[in-house]
Amino acid sequence: MCILFLFAYFALPTPTRLALNSGALTPRSGPILAVVILFVVVQIVWIVQAGGYLAAVLRRLVAYRRRLRTCSRRLSAANSGGYRCLRFC
Repeated sequence: MCILFLFAYFALPTPTRLALNSGALTPRSGPILAVVILFVVVQIVWIVQAGGYLAAVLRRLVAYRRRLRTCSRRLSAANSGGYRCLRFC
């Protein structure tokens, strides 16, 4: 997504890019501001979404680890400490 916005930025005419970088925006620079605002909003949404996915993955990993630990204890108690086979309980 960032590459798409980068391409869109460089596709702008040179005077528009220079005006955007120098801060000398004119009243006709509404579309430029719209592109910049859209870029910032998309980046914020992406960061929030990535954070949500990271939290979900970490939750699943903690649950998986807890379940493995429980199975390990059950097998250890059943086999007197020796593992003949390991299956997911």
